[in-house]
Amino acid sequence: MRSVLTMMIAAAGTVIGALAMPMAANAATVTVNGDTTGNATWNRPYTTGGTLSGIGNDTPFEVIEFSVDTAGDYEFEITSANFDSYIFLYNEAGFDPFNQALGLQALDDDGGPSLLSLIASANGDNATLAANLVYYIVVSGFNNADFGAFALDISGNGNIALGATEVPLPAALPLFLAGIAGLGAAGRRRKARTN
Repeated sequence: MRSVLTMMIAAAGTVIGALAMPMAANAATVTVNGDTTGNATWNRPYTTGGTLSGIGNDTPFEVIEFSVDTAGDYEFEITSANFDSYIFLYNEAGFDPFNQALGLQALDDDGGPSLLSLIASANGDNATLAANLVYYIVVSGFNNADFGAFALDISGNGNIALGATEVPLPAALPLFLAGIAGLGAAGRRRKARTN
């Protein structure tokens, strides 16, 4: 019975470990495909100080949450879009569409080819990230009529994980663990009766 209980506990640990792992790409580049059409809107900033735009004051946006496992310089590039893109890098302070300056680390309108956006240290942007913190890239348009499908490349030295880095344990976990403990106790009682 002890070996069955040991196997159950090991299996539970494996399941819990799998639930806590974010989606990661091994090194270099992750591509995110998205579409801002019909999304929530905001009054986008046009300076890192948070000065708000007069022509991008009702612009659809999409938020991409990510983290990296290696500190260093990273690049964020819109590689295709059917609109004049504008991207924003927010640090671990978070992203709030009503407090646009909070956590705003870098932004770019047309640093890439044509009307595409590029945030990169080589362009003079603050694109240096710390490891294991949550960051946000916001993809938006230059003005209110700029929205649509896009492809965003995030690249750098480390692994790039999309989504939350800390996954909360499921609410049922305490019940699951209590069940395992109950099975162990029942096995001990059964063994005690046969002795």
